[in-house]
Amino acid sequence: MVLVLCPLGAASAYAQTWTTSFKCGAEWDQSKGLTESVVCDADDHIAGFGGWATGDGKVDEITGEANFPGGDPASMGFRHWRGGANKTDNTMGRNSNDT
Repeated sequence: MVLVLCPLGAASAYAQTWTTSFKCGAEWDQSKGLTESVVCDADDHIAGFGGWATGDGKVDEITGEANFPGGDPASMGFRHWRGGANKTDNTMGRNSNDT
């Protein structure tokens, strides 16, 4: 059995499956490394895994641009890109581990 909870109210322009909010000292993307000491802040128990990238080179990141709407403006959100360079690319929606 699967239970999905959705807030009641006005419909949004997209289906939001989950949100994140991190109080990091600086923005991060996986090109900076995946170890706990470089993802967000040292000793916060947040680490990366996998080194995923899309066909057009987008990588996982923690950034203010990904913070959820209505969240603390000083926080940052996690962004994981959906793969494929364009809609006609047969890899659309798939990620590769090529970085």
